Amino acid sequence: MKKFTISLGLILSMVTVTQAQEVGQPAPDFTLNKLGGGSFRLSDQQGKVVMIFMFGYNCHFCVTAGPQIEASLVTPYQNREDYVAIGADLWNGSQSGVESFRSSSSLSIPLLMQASTLATSYNTAHDRIIVVDKNGSIVFKNNGQAAENVLSEATTAINNALAESVNAIEDHEQAVRKPRVYPNPANEQTSISVNLTESARVQAAIYTLPGQLIATHQYGFIHEGANELPLELSNLPAGAYWLKVGINQEFTTLRLIRQ
Repeated sequence: MKKFTISLGLILSMVTVTQAQEVGQPAPDFTLNKLGGGSFRLSDQQGKVVMIFMFGYNCHFCVTAGPQIEASLVTPYQNREDYVAIGADLWNGSQSGVESFRSSSSLSIPLLMQASTLATSYNTAHDRIIVVDKNGSIVFKNNGQAAENVLSEATTAINNALAESVNAIEDHEQAVRKPRVYPNPANEQTSISVNLTESARVQAAIYTLPGQLIATHQYGFIHEGANELPLELSNLPAGAYWLKVGINQEFTTLRLIRQ
């Protein structure tokens, strides 16, 4: 099988990808110490849905939201290996302060210490909920509303993020007929996987999230069967993009994440 490489060209040097902060963008990575010992790194949770409760250790509203978060966003998923719930103290409380918060809020989830930097990197505040999907993208973030008022929306986002991977496994027959990108997220290179029942013309285009076209490539006619078409990402700034793959006249749009 022939190998094809997409050259993104110098045009990518003109594309600016801002730090991920909103829904649809990659969640900024972080490593923080946990109350009681050990550390938590977001990028280590690849393949899991992550719920982050941003709290202030002495915030009254955060304390009162605790039991509702435990009941809605923790207990129903406690037996799932592909779900993680954590809390992060944006007020940089002392160990005793965060321990007091745990006791008052009735939260059983790991609590992260000295997390004020997340307020900037996630453009958020305390008493907020963020949900990150298995690919590391933000799929829910409440802006301006107390956490206890968005539990239904957060639950929907969590269920949808968990269901996506289940559907992908159960829908294997459709999957082999549709293009896939693996690995995704990726570093300098990934591959477009296409499984063709007959020879077909394959093309691809990369867009920014707002819809700006930044690269196109014509693969030409590809033989039937399983094909792996390399996609070079070394000149692509880190961030999230849309990858539009065309097989003859049928197009599939995929989310592409460059780490």
